Amino acid sequence: MSKHIKDVGYFQAYLRLLKDPAASFGAKAVVTVSVLASVAYTLSPVDFIPDFIPVLGWLDDIGFLTLAGLVAAWVLRKYKHTDDRNVVNAEVIEVKRG
Repeated sequence: MSKHIKDVGYFQAYLRLLKDPAASFGAKAVVTVSVLASVAYTLSPVDFIPDFIPVLGWLDDIGFLTLAGLVAAWVLRKYKHTDDRNVVNAEVIEVKRG
């Protein structure tokens, strides 16, 4: 591995995904929709388990946020590693070539 490789945060990886012309619309949509939908569900007064039920009411909110975070992390994993020459890791380079 090159000494120039460094990790970036998930927000920077998300911005990199949005700016990448080789990235599919589906990948961009999955991350955006999953995060926005989970935040909307958490803030919504309508839940599968009402929030006024102690502990259980909050578990479904936590579950949706966790699921959205895992989906976003799975899609963004290849955009988290970059080097100083703005070349994303080999996995992305292969996608651009092929």
